Amino acid sequence: MTARCNPSGRSAVIGPAALAAALLALPAAAQHAGDVLLAIEGGAIVTGAIGEDSSIEIGEVVFVGTFGDSGFPGFTANPGFDAFAGTFPPQSTIGFDILEPLQRWSGAGFDVVPDHSMTVSFLSLSVTTGGGFVPGFALTVPANGSFHRHYSMFVDGPGGAAASPGVYLLVRSFRSSAPGIDPSEPVYFVLGHQVDEGTTRAAAAWLRDSLEPVNPCSGDLDGNGVVDGADLGVLLGAWGLPGAADLDGNGLVDGADLGILLGAWGICP
Repeated sequence: MTARCNPSGRSAVIGPAALAAALLALPAAAQHAGDVLLAIEGGAIVTGAIGEDSSIEIGEVVFVGTFGDSGFPGFTANPGFDAFAGTFPPQSTIGFDILEPLQRWSGAGFDVVPDHSMTVSFLSLSVTTGGGFVPGFALTVPANGSFHRHYSMFVDGPGGAAASPGVYLLVRSFRSSAPGIDPSEPVYFVLGHQVDEGTTRAAAAWLRDSLEPVNPCSGDLDGNGVVDGADLGVLLGAWGLPGAADLDGNGLVDGADLGILLGAWGICP
């Protein structure tokens, strides 16, 4: 049996039967809201978000979960992972690796917490975060080429004690044993532990913003690769209005945006 400590300091024992019951209580549908969709695009594994209306947003890489959502402190099996039938070759495997140390939200970013750890397991298979890259394990794809799995995740404090409240970040990538399928880009799991949902969502929003690519030539409003008089004309024509020429994102085109454009004048990097 696996023992975890609850906030009162008393051990909360999660036995195999209780853990199995918790996992069986999860929705049985092949795809359901909040899960991570695994798909293949451009010869590589990509992830997507499954919405409440069953819509799918391919390209999402930040996913949110909550420890304790099934009644066991410091434990969650969400989000799960789904793939439509025929996505992967039958009897191939889907594996994952942990790419970075465990991190915790500081209110202004994520910092490494070397005295805490997170364990990801599935039945007898298990891997725990470390000081950097940690190889994970692989699960077999069913005969119809689909994939629906919920990994167990536990967060622990120093020496296996109860983890401190906070929002934790686990960074993983996913791989297939099938030839010709490249691994995914990093996928980020933002998991709240004894904090309100708003704090978890704020941490996830910050992370999404930090992952947005920076436009090296934001003043190139007509997209011709050069910041020149044509772009200046676009900006002046939108003066005082919202829109694409609002380069600093303050809601309207003004002198600050003009300064950004002039500072980027010339051929784009």
